[in-house]
Amino acid sequence: MEVQSKNEVNGLPANNISNLCLKDGKVLASIRNSIVALDDLLFEFEYTPPIISFDQMFKNNEAVHYFKNMDFKYNENKIDIRLNNVSLTSTNNKFIRYRIPNLDSTWIATSEPVIRLPALKPGKYHVEASGVNSLGTESKPLNIEFKINPPWWQTAWARILGATVLLLFGNFILLYRSKRIRREEAVKRNYLGQINKINDQ
Repeated sequence: MEVQSKNEVNGLPANNISNLCLKDGKVLASIRNSIVALDDLLFEFEYTPPIISFDQMFKNNEAVHYFKNMDFKYNENKIDIRLNNVSLTSTNNKFIRYRIPNLDSTWIATSEPVIRLPALKPGKYHVEASGVNSLGTESKPLNIEFKINPPWWQTAWARILGATVLLLFGNFILLYRSKRIRREEAVKRNYLGQINKINDQ
């Protein structure tokens, strides 16, 4: 029986792996909170693309459960996304590229496996990320979506309510002014009527 050792030299980030097992010709690696399936034959190829996977998400430095509730409040707008970038070629000189197309189509590269998004405005966000190994080979893209809700006073309902209140208030002022004008005219007519009566007498 031949035993082969696969470690950091082959590109496995051994310091991040908590468990490894072989099943149906695939190597299953447990890396932090996720499991990555690797074909055992991939270890023999030098230009194997890296594998990027989602690890953890934080809002205002507080961990959140991804896929459960991706709607955040307007003041929960400091988002950190931690990723796993598993490269089979080398652990050195690998990095992550990411972009948010609806904000900027430019790709940003970082050597840290963390995407930091501070002070985001309310809106829907779509983050595209990919891992790049030391040879420049890129992983399949990873897509992450989340939403930051506006404060209640910036919602459509608040705007409709505000417009309704302004219309009602404007209508109330117009009615009050027209009543006052009619009352003043009635007083004037009464006064003129009394003057005419006195003149007739």
